[in-house]
Amino acid sequence: SAKLQASEVVLADAKAALAVAQQNLITAQRKDSETAGSLAQTQILLKASDALVQQNQAALDSAQVKVGQMAREQYQQNTTLIGIVTVVTPTTTGAMNDKLQWATTMFETSASAMTRLEDSQAKLAQSKNARAVLEAKADLARKAAAAQLGTSQKAEKAAADATAKVQQAVDANNAAKAAAAD
Repeated sequence: SAKLQASEVVLADAKAALAVAQQNLITAQRKDSETAGSLAQTQILLKASDALVQQNQAALDSAQVKVGQMAREQYQQNTTLIGIVTVVTPTTTGAMNDKLQWATTMFETSASAMTRLEDSQAKLAQSKNARAVLEAKADLARKAAAAQLGTSQKAEKAAADATAKVQQAVDANNAAKAAAAD
């Protein structure tokens, strides 16, 4: 009968639409997994970056304390005048050599501490910049995950609608078969 043929065509179309909707849903779910993985990886890198920033901040704080201590010690001991005093003050060659060696050691220690301070400042700035980049990537990953969630929800709804249409078409086809059999 013509009614049965029409219902079979509607059923075939509904099944084809369901197959497309299910494929779109599978694709959306795969993208969900990829997006979630990317977001999780970015979050892990962000936590590691936070730890690095804290570590570099602690190193900088420590270097600043050491440089401050040295500055106070040198000020209290007037080590900048040692070179002049060493030359002007009459003393033995051995004592003069000891004073020069001590002044040189103090200068090298101060220079080394300043270098460590500058290195710590540079490392902290570098780790903060890296963290800012990761923060931007995390923000993009969050936005992508939110957008993908919307896409997945639409795909789920389309698949559910297509399933309902197939069920309606099956019911109509069964009714048409029953009517044709009578």
